[in-house]
Amino acid sequence: MCEKPKKIVVTREQARAWNTAEMLIQVKADGVFSERKVLWGDAVVLVLGEFVTCKSGGFLSPLHRRMLESFPCGFFVAFDVTYPDLTTRERWNLLTTIEPFFPCDMVLVERLEAGEIPPGAEGIVGKPWDAPYGDMFACKVLETRLCVVTSIGGSRAVGIAENVGGSLVDRGRVTLAGGKVERVRVGSVVKVDGMGLTEAGKIREPKVHNDDGWLVKF
Repeated sequence: MCEKPKKIVVTREQARAWNTAEMLIQVKADGVFSERKVLWGDAVVLVLGEFVTCKSGGFLSPLHRRMLESFPCGFFVAFDVTYPDLTTRERWNLLTTIEPFFPCDMVLVERLEAGEIPPGAEGIVGKPWDAPYGDMFACKVLETRLCVVTSIGGSRAVGIAENVGGSLVDRGRVTLAGGKVERVRVGSVVKVDGMGLTEAGKIREPKVHNDDGWLVKF
């Protein structure tokens, strides 16, 4: 299996400065890293991408939502090819050239004209045009939720829930490092950042909000 590209996470402010003269900007698909072979004439090209299903997490751009309606068991979003000696521009040109040979459950990732996350998408990625395959910049949707501490165990992770319509809904657990766990009790309200919700309703990749206002109520 080809090595998965490494993501260098950046803020929205940094991503907004991206421009197409310097890098390829793509929608970040909300799926599982995968690879597929595409027959192109007499050649076989190994295409890299994300396999997206209804269980991936729920971040779907309009194109991906339409694809999932057509392929409810999942579909493949192609974003790169495995030619590490080629630059981003050369790999993208190759990928767009072989796009007409994609099977019906495979779609080319959307290319963007600016570094802004479009509605519904999990985020965006940026790849400098002259860079080889490997690292890429990534900016993801980040949501902040007010959560009530529901349990405190013997570790730094505490149980959390969110008030939805007057009822507390379990949102999983979050780690309170740096002495933060000693500053809360059951019933405290904390700010938690995460990548939306999982299918089970838990906060994806939860982290305590990174500023002095993380503890809203003791």
